[in-house]
Amino acid sequence: MGLDALAPAGDFSFVAETAGRRFTMGDTVAPDADLQLRAQGRMPAGARVRILRNGGEAVEGEGSVARTAPEPGVYRAEVRIPGWATPWIVSNPIYVFGPVAAAGRARQAAWPEPPPAPQAAERIDGFEGASSFAAEFDPSSAMERDVVAPGAGPDGSAAARLSFRLGRPGPGRPFVWCALVNRQPRNLAGRQGLVFSIRADREYRIWVQVRDANPASADEGIESWFASVRTSKRWQRLAVPFARLRSINRRSDGRLDLDQVRQLVFVLDQGAVKPGTQGTIWIDDVGAY
Repeated sequence: MGLDALAPAGDFSFVAETAGRRFTMGDTVAPDADLQLRAQGRMPAGARVRILRNGGEAVEGEGSVARTAPEPGVYRAEVRIPGWATPWIVSNPIYVFGPVAAAGRARQAAWPEPPPAPQAAERIDGFEGASSFAAEFDPSSAMERDVVAPGAGPDGSAAARLSFRLGRPGPGRPFVWCALVNRQPRNLAGRQGLVFSIRADREYRIWVQVRDANPASADEGIESWFASVRTSKRWQRLAVPFARLRSINRRSDGRLDLDQVRQLVFVLDQGAVKPGTQGTIWIDDVGAY
C-alpha cells in the first residue's frame, strides 16, 4: 500500500523473479531455489528495507534488499525510516506455495455457498401471460413497456424483463429510476420474506422494496422498506427476509406492516448503478415464504 501524500506508490516495487518470469504483489508462485524476491524503490536516505516471511524477519538491507525463496510462505516487504515507530511502507504479500498448497489455500479462503432459498408459500407472479408488474421510470430514463419475455425464464418459461436505460439527474430532477412495480395491495402477515429468481446481462445492484401504508409519510402515504441484491449472468434463486429491510423515510412509523403492503418493487436508481447505464435484468417466480 502507499500514500501518495508522502510518496508515489509506483516508486516502490516488491517482485519475485524466476526463469525469466516476474511476479508481483498479490501473485502466487511456487517455491524454488532460484526464486529471487526483491524490494526496492525511491525512499529517504537511511531507509531500511525488510522482506518478511510469515511475519518473521527474513532479510534486511539499506535502500533495497533481495533474497531467495526456496521455502513456502507468505512474504511481504516493509520499509522503515529513522525516527518513525511504524513502517513507512507495508507491501501487499507475494504468496510462495506449490500448486497443491495454493489450491488448498484458495479452497479455505473461498466464500461458502449460500444456503438454498426457501420454497415460496405464496406465489406472487410467475410471469406467464399477463403480469401484475409494470414498467415505471422517470422522464429522463427509458424502459421496454412489455415486461413479459417468453422463453427467458430459467426453465424456458416466461420471465419478467427489466430492460432499462437509466437517465441522468439534472436541474429539477435530482432522482432517476427504472422499476418493475406491482401496485396490488396484499396481506403478507405471517410471511418471512420474498423469494425470486434473477439474472442479468452483467452484474448490477438492484433494490428490492416492500412499500407499506404509512399515513404520516410524505410519499403519498406510502413508506418504502428496502434491501439490495447483486445480479450475475447466471440465474440465482434469492431470498430477501423482511427483517433485512430498512427505511430512510423521515416520517417512518418504525415498522413494516405486512398486513398493509401496497407495492412490491424492483428498482434501479443512481444509488445502485451509474447514471447512463443500460442493460437487462430478468426476474422470475416471485413469491413469499
